[in-house]
Amino acid sequence: MLGFAHAYFVLGLRHAEGWVGYGTHIHAARYGQLATVGSPIRLECRATQVRRIRGSIYVRYSFRFEQGPRRRRDGTEQRRLGPVPTSPRISYGPSRFPAARSMAAPRKLPG
Repeated sequence: MLGFAHAYFVLGLRHAEGWVGYGTHIHAARYGQLATVGSPIRLECRATQVRRIRGSIYVRYSFRFEQGPRRRRDGTEQRRLGPVPTSPRISYGPSRFPAARSMAAPRKLPG
């Protein structure tokens, strides 16, 4: 969500205008103890590198999550932000999974 907030408020990229973002690489991640309920958590997100390549924006973020004097998580990761693809929808055929089949168009019952 911190990367989303950066894209929305700082870079001005809006989903309604056709922009989406995907995490592409986790370069480093360190997890401390789990956070506790009730105490505030300080979340820090820094864009350490922003590049535009062929209509997309690649951002490398540094994250730090702290609760009181303890560090709960820190790391770096990369995101790709770009326009929603306009290619036609790809069909992979009928699903093997019953839940996915039940969401498909209703089938006629025999008889």
